[in-house]
Amino acid sequence: MPEILSETLALLKNRPRYLTYEIIELDTKISIRWLTYLAANKVKDPGIKRLEKLRAYLLDKKLQSN
Repeated sequence: MPEILSETLALLKNRPRYLTYEIIELDTKISIRWLTYLAANKVKDPGIKRLEKLRAYLLDKKLQSN
């Protein structure tokens, strides 16, 4: 598993509880369905741009919550 994928999955699974898929979708325009599939490791080729966008978003939220 590529490092960006494993890091993004870890960030998604360990995100602050207030940060729902609905909020992520509103902020990033990444669909709830895709987020759900990604979290279940069912996306065969998630795409680097989408992963980078989600990773940056989740890192920012993680820093804000600390």
